[in-house]
Amino acid sequence: MTKKLLIILLASLMFLFFLVKDINLPYVGPNATNFNVYSLIAHNFNKFGYVQTKLAPIISITDKYPANPHYFFHHPTLLSFSESLLFKIFGENFWVGRLTVILYSFGSFIFIYLIAKKLFDEKFAVISLIIASLIPATTIWGKMIGQEPLVLFFALLSLYLLLLYFDTKNKKYFYFSLLSVILGILSDWPAILFPFAILPIFIKNKKKEGAILCFVSIFTTIILLAYVYVLRSGFWDLQNAVVFRSFTGLLSMPYWPITWIEAWIVRLIIYFNPLIVILSAIFLYTQYKLFKSKKLSGKEIVILCLFIFPIFHQLLYAQAVFSHNYLLYYLLPFFVFSSSYVLNNLLKNKRYVLFSSVIIFSLAYLFIISGYKNKQVESNLWRYEFAQKISEFTKQYETVALNNRDNAVNPDLLWYPFLLNMVVSETETAGYYSKNYDRYVFTCNNLCPSNIVLLNEFKDKYKFVHISATQAQAYIIYLKEEKVGDNTKDEINIVLKTSPSKLLDETLAKKIYNYLRTFLNLSQV
Repeated sequence: MTKKLLIILLASLMFLFFLVKDINLPYVGPNATNFNVYSLIAHNFNKFGYVQTKLAPIISITDKYPANPHYFFHHPTLLSFSESLLFKIFGENFWVGRLTVILYSFGSFIFIYLIAKKLFDEKFAVISLIIASLIPATTIWGKMIGQEPLVLFFALLSLYLLLLYFDTKNKKYFYFSLLSVILGILSDWPAILFPFAILPIFIKNKKKEGAILCFVSIFTTIILLAYVYVLRSGFWDLQNAVVFRSFTGLLSMPYWPITWIEAWIVRLIIYFNPLIVILSAIFLYTQYKLFKSKKLSGKEIVILCLFIFPIFHQLLYAQAVFSHNYLLYYLLPFFVFSSSYVLNNLLKNKRYVLFSSVIIFSLAYLFIISGYKNKQVESNLWRYEFAQKISEFTKQYETVALNNRDNAVNPDLLWYPFLLNMVVSETETAGYYSKNYDRYVFTCNNLCPSNIVLLNEFKDKYKFVHISATQAQAYIIYLKEEKVGDNTKDEINIVLKTSPSKLLDETLAKKIYNYLRTFLNLSQV
């Protein structure tokens, strides 16, 4: 085995280790709502079939196909379609849901190597693989069930095929690149921007096909929008999402441009490694000087285009980027190639100690950040266990009223995987609930106060189950089953010992995290 092959193997194994670690944990913690919603859509694809659902993102929780389905048209559905295929093969499990995006992430990992080798040489490609495996964002966001790994995969695939086309003049590579762009758009809307972002590559290579790529992007978008319009009889939900996710959604925040930039920089440092960010900044500075002297080569232009694409997207959807840190994932190829560019020059100049120091620091940093993010998920495992216990006293596909005091239980967990149609309602009368529902679920963080009038009224009149967990309480009220007199046999009391939720409390990392979240006005850093 050659030295380069051994390094490639080690980088790949490290990448896969962090990617598949804790792959079967329940969908809890930051961004878990997305995981549950997309998995519910995949579940409905398999339950009702692709033809009956018309490949639409149905989030209705029902045993039979609904007359008026509830849709979630904020994103195209290739993600949930891919997930449903794996569900058919392996069954519905948490690891299967994550495997869906992991496959795309590993594909991007491969294309990072192939593109780097195509642009420069094998040594540069190996360095790029090492850096890709060491950046925390690669594996933290690369296993999150979301559209970003799909979009990035098809963007890199399209770029690699275009590079092959420029070299060989073989048209088949260009046509496959067009197909990749289409599949990217069917993954999520940001892919629309990619053909426009890489136009400088076509200009540098004196090719006119960039216009065709942009036309296909626009045409595919029009077809997709027409499909949404027919099923939804309009664009109201998509339109609201687009407007709110742009900078207009930040206008109520004082000095929002400054806060936005601060949050953006802090997240880059955290998720992409401070040294990698510095190396990439050095690359940008050197390219600026080359641009001024009109000495930019085609290779550097490709790397810069991989910066233009995510920046274009993040400026257009400023509120979305501010609220969702994982949208920075599109910057990954740029940070990999730009930092590798500088590191490659260090090796050429025999700066081995400096090169090794960057790698060693990056490895240690990866363990620290990944460890913290894993603890974030583990500290929320009790929420899954709590929801699971509640589901044991209800029926699948049942519509249940939920008074979710203090957000003690995550409704999305009850939607999926427990398939309970939870209607969050806290203001109606006892008569309304008993008339319209069979069960009423009341939850509280820690202990429920003893002076809640509605809850006391229900407990006095109906049979109920009381679940006392380590961090929360729940009452499942059977609204169709009245007590016989003052019969305590109609009351079931369960003590549930759940997983610890204070794994990060009092740690320096948690204190820094909370400070940044408060200072930057973020829901999550």
